[in-house]
Amino acid sequence: MRFTLTVSRVLLIIALLCRPSSALPQARLKTQAEKTSQGHLDVRVNAFVDLYFFVFKLASDSGKIPDIEGLAEGVDAARGLFGAQTLARLDVDISQFERSADILPAFSRVSETTRLIANGKVQPVQTREKAIQLARALMLIEKPFREKIWPQHKTAIEQAAVRVTTKLIPKERECFAYITKNLGMEDTDYKVPVYLVAESPAPGGFTNWQGDRHGVCFVGIDNNKGSQLFETVLHESIHALDLETKGKENVLEDIRNRLKKAGVAERDPDMRNVAHTIMFIQAAETVRRFVDPTHKHYGDVAGYYAKVPVVAKIELPIWIAYLDGKISREAAISQIIEGILKTRKETSSSVKTITPARRA
Repeated sequence: MRFTLTVSRVLLIIALLCRPSSALPQARLKTQAEKTSQGHLDVRVNAFVDLYFFVFKLASDSGKIPDIEGLAEGVDAARGLFGAQTLARLDVDISQFERSADILPAFSRVSETTRLIANGKVQPVQTREKAIQLARALMLIEKPFREKIWPQHKTAIEQAAVRVTTKLIPKERECFAYITKNLGMEDTDYKVPVYLVAESPAPGGFTNWQGDRHGVCFVGIDNNKGSQLFETVLHESIHALDLETKGKENVLEDIRNRLKKAGVAERDPDMRNVAHTIMFIQAAETVRRFVDPTHKHYGDVAGYYAKVPVVAKIELPIWIAYLDGKISREAAISQIIEGILKTRKETSSSVKTITPARRA
């Protein structure tokens, strides 16, 4: 939640503090969020955002849909939009809304159609039609959701917020100093908004751009157990900081530029995977070195490294050697790029030399 304190709000908080503790769950949430907003992190809770991601979580699997009016229609619309970030790509910032009634005008202005990558293919999508269907469904769903589901979600989110506040926040400044120094992002003081939600589609972490290109992060606590929650918060924060620091010192931008200069196409998977895997390694090692020495990399626990085995095999030893102070950052980046380009060349050569089988 956003906390701009005015005189009236101060008086309201004082009045709330004079009420019995049973009337203070929202006040406790605000206190937790305010405590986390002194450095780079601004942890927030928003019931509507939680509802939005809950609908997309249901749309991402084939499980039973709760018997709530409008929910089946909302899930159908979410499936038609192919993912929780679709509307963000169309310049709709979900985090700005507090209630479903506010979203219909924004959803009505999205592009009538767009082309999205779904199931590995570029497909035309009737985005405006599906967005309006989703908005109307959310308006039906919201009241029963707040009555029947949000109380349990809120409790789970509060518990996760306490974990972040007690475990990650005391090490926040050290963590972000380590991240920004190693990734060349020291010239930003952006405070990253991180919304915790109870349930979200896999992989459980998303960063969307606001209209001015500032990143807003969303983290699902159901997909991030134990110290994985801290890694995902830091990982998504790196995405947001990446948007803030596009200069030559930004390691991720430097990697992308070197790949582009070497002839790697903008839509080539390596253009994303090479820089993205650095984010995974950096976030995981930051948690392991500053927050929890028993932490295991999300890349290992959730199988991300297995999805990009060539990139992970090249980058893991090199970037960890850099973090250990054994090689310079320039040497690490150069070795990674050389390894990736060498592997691409070898793979391309082997493909070209395959003799096609003759037809009978």
